[in-house]
Amino acid sequence: KGGDLVKQGYPFYAGAIALSQDVNLKAGNKRLYLDVTGYEGSVLDVRVNGASAGVIAWKPYRLDISRFVRDGSNRIEVLLVNSCRNLLGPHHLTRSTRKGARYGWIGPMQFKDRDNWTDKYMFVSQSLGNVRILACNKNAEL
Repeated sequence: KGGDLVKQGYPFYAGAIALSQDVNLKAGNKRLYLDVTGYEGSVLDVRVNGASAGVIAWKPYRLDISRFVRDGSNRIEVLLVNSCRNLLGPHHLTRSTRKGARYGWIGPMQFKDRDNWTDKYMFVSQSLGNVRILACNKNAEL
């Protein structure tokens, strides 16, 4: 099941979760891309039919999976890898915290930032978002 791990009851989860689905595809003369929108996490590790197709780590969150697809049923597996941010904290900084503290580098000063402290837990979203397969002509690039 996709969606935000925090909202699904895993606010302190650190590690990777595998999400998979079987889809019917026609390889043909098209290039096929796995396209992910709304992704929030550290990295996506993609497997198609058991073979490593690559990783998605930055925008655009898209990967050419053409050479791994066969006509008919294909198993697409995405490993959503998140960081230790929600496990280790800081847990009580507001979202208005200095740039980088929410997703990037966390250091000792983020644990001492009294100006941006709240008693509420402030978790970082960890979500796969929406996944679709885009097709384009063999010679075209997305």
